[in-house]
Amino acid sequence: MPKGERRTSRPYLRGNIWWIQYFVPGEKRPRRESVKTETCPGTDKNDAIKLLTKRWSEIDNRQVSAGSATVADLLDLFLTDQMQNKRASYRSVEGFVRIHLKPAFGKVRAADVTSIMISRFITAKQSAGRSNGSINRYLASLRRAFILGREALPPLITIVPKIPKLDESGDIREGFLEHDE
Repeated sequence: MPKGERRTSRPYLRGNIWWIQYFVPGEKRPRRESVKTETCPGTDKNDAIKLLTKRWSEIDNRQVSAGSATVADLLDLFLTDQMQNKRASYRSVEGFVRIHLKPAFGKVRAADVTSIMISRFITAKQSAGRSNGSINRYLASLRRAFILGREALPPLITIVPKIPKLDESGDIREGFLEHDE
């Protein structure tokens, strides 16, 4: 039985098991999925139609994303947002995105970022002598990049990882300078 026309989503029979094929916005290739599970033998076309309808609903409710976006893509989205909103801090933000965040996370798929990776980034920056305040600025940019990726249409990611905020109480400046000094 033919699988249907290109760029369509419909169930098809493969052997004696029903399969579904559907497209996620932002992906070039279709996703294919068997209807057969432990509770469902997958031999009924209605089961395939129900599963396909469920997948369409998940896509419409933004529970499924393309999954191919890298952190560099999200950081570029963040920098574009900073520039469009004419943030005064754009130059400094662009600098630490280029120097600190892209080398650490740039080539990683956004869906693969874990809390362990973020923790290692924090440890590396602390051992390099960066203050907690500076690290918090880096992490805030990373957090905002993930939020913008989730809010994009089609969404680039579905889940924003938990990105901690460090205590800055030890970074308080002490003393004042007089005009003579």
